Amino acid sequence: MKRAWIFAAVVLLAACSSTPLKQVSFAPPVGASKKQVEVCILNAVSAPPTESRGGDWYFDGTAPGIVYAKFNYKAYKMRVAVGYAGERITMDIIENHGLSNNDRSINKQGYVWLNSLEAKIKRSFGEFAKERATSGTN
Repeated sequence: MKRAWIFAAVVLLAACSSTPLKQVSFAPPVGASKKQVEVCILNAVSAPPTESRGGDWYFDGTAPGIVYAKFNYKAYKMRVAVGYAGERITMDIIENHGLSNNDRSINKQGYVWLNSLEAKIKRSFGEFAKERATSGTN
């Protein structure tokens, strides 16, 4: 009976730490061209790590309107498609290892790491705008 309670507690804790899979999206800066958006996304996934806690995003290929990025931290891995063909930049988790027991939900930590990629992309837009402003290029 004690084992059943322990098993139930473990299952409950695992369920509490997961969330449904969903697309993350955000708007690019007003006036940014598709090429500028692509360059900023590529800069973000190829930039040196920004977090000292370990794990970071890495470039993993391209397709028309998409940049693929991978995240590795210990036994956890994610592959994300960052789309920029529409009005918004979208991020979809297309593969993960160690973060999900099914294809409908993922550990909440996956979205923490996905939010770090969004922040890197937004910083890249800021760096791009700063370079253009200081060089006098429109």
